Amino acid sequence: MSVVGVVSLGNAGLSELRGNYMKYSKFAAQPSASTSPSPSWSSLPSRTRMLVAYTPAFLAALSSLLLLHHGGDGASSSRLFLVESALAVHFFKRVFETLFVHKYSGTMAAGTAIPISVSYFSVTTLTIYTQILTQEALLPEPAMDLRLYGVVLFLIGIVGNFCHHFLLSKLRSSGDDGKKK
Repeated sequence: MSVVGVVSLGNAGLSELRGNYMKYSKFAAQPSASTSPSPSWSSLPSRTRMLVAYTPAFLAALSSLLLLHHGGDGASSSRLFLVESALAVHFFKRVFETLFVHKYSGTMAAGTAIPISVSYFSVTTLTIYTQILTQEALLPEPAMDLRLYGVVLFLIGIVGNFCHHFLLSKLRSSGDDGKKK
């Protein structure tokens, strides 16, 4: 799993160094309206592409949360439950923001949305799988139980990030493309 992660991140880093950037931010160069072809799979609205990026990871975390058995050893089982819950909440927030908070004006190439989606899905499933392997290995419990602190910090971060995105969305009018004129 670590090798796959290192190779994937290394490949992405080398692509960036070569000038082959991931074009998903609002700052990425967009073709002008006069040269832009009609909408097709190769250039769908950014909102649709972001849903393509986030939804598989959300569904993976949610299905794991709902379908895996969480009985057994209390501490190990609760750690798996916390990992699955954190991932599900995180990606639910991203899907929710995509649908109801963010104001999109551009498009995103399929060559960008698909690798992002595969990356998020892979990291989500591998994180859950790693936690399952850790639980099944019957490793000793940590000397200090920091789960409560982790949950509190996670909630502060997720709520703070949502508030930040919500406030930023209020700065942009519905017809605004986010670029200074």
